[in-house]
Amino acid sequence: LLAPPRPAGSDYAGLLAAIEGQDPKAARAFVEDVISIAGIATVGGRTAAEIAERFLSRAANREGAGERATAVLERYLAIEEPLPRASATLRALAREEGLAIEPALARFEARLARFEARAVPVERVTFSARFVRNFDYYTGFVFEAREQDAAPGHVLVGGGRYDRLLQELGSADPSPGIGCSFWIDRLEVVR
Repeated sequence: LLAPPRPAGSDYAGLLAAIEGQDPKAARAFVEDVISIAGIATVGGRTAAEIAERFLSRAANREGAGERATAVLERYLAIEEPLPRASATLRALAREEGLAIEPALARFEARLARFEARAVPVERVTFSARFVRNFDYYTGFVFEAREQDAAPGHVLVGGGRYDRLLQELGSADPSPGIGCSFWIDRLEVVR
């Protein structure tokens, strides 16, 4: 959303122009037909319907976010502070901008309370709104842990919630999950 509007000659500009302003159902069918004609079954675990949905989303957002939405999103992405203070900062942002995010804030605060109840030193945990894991299958809470003075890329453990992963791999039934990976070689040298 924060990216500048894509120029007319950019990737997929023809396809985006063809579906822009069309009835969503007809546009979805058109994109699915194009994908089928190209012989594409899935891409990165996404079905033709999911790919079509992404094209529709891109066509709807070709002009980028409006000025106000961009400013609010930039304010949110600038939040990086100790976890115990993040809730108050997020609540202030929601109040000031009129955002209806109470259910998400309640889940955030409940998770924080669970950490505190298990004696996790939350004052040493940093909340960063810009933090993401570089895998598409994560669907919620994500995390990384590293030594306090370690370089940003020197992760000891990282993971998160991935409720759709097994379905993307072919499972007919949803199977919510959470997991992580440990870099054993890095753990061996931690004091």
